[in-house]
Amino acid sequence: MSAVLLLPLVLVLCTMGLQAALWNHATASSRTIVRQELLRAAHGAIPVGELGDVLIRRLEQQTDIGAIHVDIRVDDGAVSDGDASGTSPGHVTVDVSGSVPGLVPLTRAPVRVVEAAPIEGWRPWP
Repeated sequence: MSAVLLLPLVLVLCTMGLQAALWNHATASSRTIVRQELLRAAHGAIPVGELGDVLIRRLEQQTDIGAIHVDIRVDDGAVSDGDASGTSPGHVTVDVSGSVPGLVPLTRAPVRVVEAAPIEGWRPWP
């Protein structure tokens, strides 16, 4: 009798645990892809202007994330007051969002990854 009452509860808890693990894996996988491509762009291996297309293509190929939106912000590190000691090389920030399907039909969970990296390269002293 108690097995009849506990079995549905155990199945629901197992499904919820597996669903959470799958959603966590999707976030970790997308974070790895975003970090790899962001560092390639920061090192100059790919142009920063093409970073969004490269990210969307890789995320579509290697994950099940749908409705992908990529926002890229570039800070060139310019200093407004003319103080050369505060000059920095700048950085690139990437914000990727999307959604992944769930185990239960018609369920989706949001995935959001935000990463930043410094732009590397030689800059002449002002």
